[in-house]
Amino acid sequence: MIRISSRDNYPKIEQIKPNIYHVSYDNKDDMHNACVRIFATYETEEFKDKIFTEKEFREWFNKIYGSDFNDSWSGFNFSSKVIKPFIGGDFDPLNPDEKELIDLFRNINGEYSIIATYSTYKYIHETLPHEIAHALWEFNSEYKDEIRKILNQYNTQSLKDFIKKQWKYKNELLEDELQAFLLTNKDMLEENGFDTSPYHELMNKIKQVYERYK
Repeated sequence: MIRISSRDNYPKIEQIKPNIYHVSYDNKDDMHNACVRIFATYETEEFKDKIFTEKEFREWFNKIYGSDFNDSWSGFNFSSKVIKPFIGGDFDPLNPDEKELIDLFRNINGEYSIIATYSTYKYIHETLPHEIAHALWEFNSEYKDEIRKILNQYNTQSLKDFIKKQWKYKNELLEDELQAFLLTNKDMLEENGFDTSPYHELMNKIKQVYERYK
């Protein structure tokens, strides 16, 4: 990993591939506060292609899911396309954590993927590979094609249904989430009541592909 810039403590930003940047926070609240509206623009139909305040999204999230957004996700992965409106000022005023994140990328050109994690998460060893798998899926067509060929050999509907129900992913994201969960989240799936034993062979095959590309 190549450290490219940061203040002395957190967040730390590292370039882990030519088109993948990892931003690491020391706690979940700073990470969630930085990513709150970015997440909403690409993960939810309700806020896609809209300009909205942080308060509007948080109130909607609490009403729909019955929980605070800052208790929701262990990491984020989003493309540079998603942050362009934030860089351009469409979402001003930014909260301090949003501004700090956006400022890190104002002068980076081209298309790239941003991974955000926090270092104190108990499954941090799973989170970063999970998010790297998403970035590879988006930016490396050879990786995506290989993974798809493997997935097509198996019946994965029960796991897709579980992931969608448990974490409320949109249908168009399920295939990408499926490969990332199979790669990294065996423990989390089992902890949430899903029997992963029928998927162990598939998990191993996906890991072999990931190891060649990571």
